[in-house]
Amino acid sequence: MTAIDYEPGQEKDEFEEILASVCRQMDEKIVKEKLEETISYNVSNEKKWYVRILPLFVKWLALGFIFRRNDRAHTITLSNIGLISMDREYQDDIEGFSMLIGVSERQPAKCGVCSFGDRTVITFTKVFQDSRLEECFFGRLRSDGIPVELESNGVILPEADKGNYPVIQHDESIWKKLVMVCYGVLAVVALFLGLVNIATYDGLWWSGIAIPGIAYVGLTLRYSILRHANLGKSLLIQTVGMQILLVMIDRVLGFEGWSVNYAVLGTILFADAAVVLLIVVNRLNWQSYFMYQIAITVFSFIPLILWAAGLVTHPAMAIITVILTVGILALTIFLGDRRFKNELIRRFHL
Repeated sequence: MTAIDYEPGQEKDEFEEILASVCRQMDEKIVKEKLEETISYNVSNEKKWYVRILPLFVKWLALGFIFRRNDRAHTITLSNIGLISMDREYQDDIEGFSMLIGVSERQPAKCGVCSFGDRTVITFTKVFQDSRLEECFFGRLRSDGIPVELESNGVILPEADKGNYPVIQHDESIWKKLVMVCYGVLAVVALFLGLVNIATYDGLWWSGIAIPGIAYVGLTLRYSILRHANLGKSLLIQTVGMQILLVMIDRVLGFEGWSVNYAVLGTILFADAAVVLLIVVNRLNWQSYFMYQIAITVFSFIPLILWAAGLVTHPAMAIITVILTVGILALTIFLGDRRFKNELIRRFHL
């Protein structure tokens, strides 16, 4: 992948100027030496020891940040896989090929190009219904004397729909709007409860329990209902959210310590047992839950740190929790086959 950029001037730029700039950059950047240089740079970063030992989720966060930052300058992705050749005995049975590239909110428009026989198929995929880009592009081809045949999925140009695309039966934007309305209602309710608590304050900030509870409902809605995430990931997120909620309840009620002494430890044991159950049920793909088991084991040591800081006053359950979680992790490693080793190598790039 390479970036082709063009900075418009103060006045309207001529098409020939833009075309010359794009062609020059493609000739300079899309060559073997430049691509090898980019690949070597990326691989050299992956092989650095301090990068390899980082947990995979930390790398995901860092790469996600870089990806979102670079997306700010993104307009469209173009991918041309060139001329497709088939064995002679199959050519008469094939009408043609088309290449469609998936899009997202951050990369709303992409273009795929491929050729077969004497036809070149140029496909635009987008998240919006504005058709000015296609009209301008194919209009330019027509003005240059190139014969163009249009085909659509029926959303933008119903007259160009040839029945080769799935019928659009529902509007995804409506569902997204309903979700945003739901989040908005939760935010309004939280704000209302906070204002009521301020207006009727009698020595107890009960909104400190209600508002985190509403936030936990939103968390559940996002990661356990609306998203088809890995069950282990959903379990881990829900566990952390529940622990924060329990600590907030204890804090509002005067912080007697029952949250860090017992409740939080109970959620850790529950999460550990749930992950073990997922491993047992999904034995053919048990290693997909192993990293979550490691994360839960790491979390189990936090109460010991709080004990050293003086926040945990009854350490017996904290010690029992650490022994159980470490023991379960060790048992999983002992019973696991070589897929365990492969998973560690894949996750930590060892």
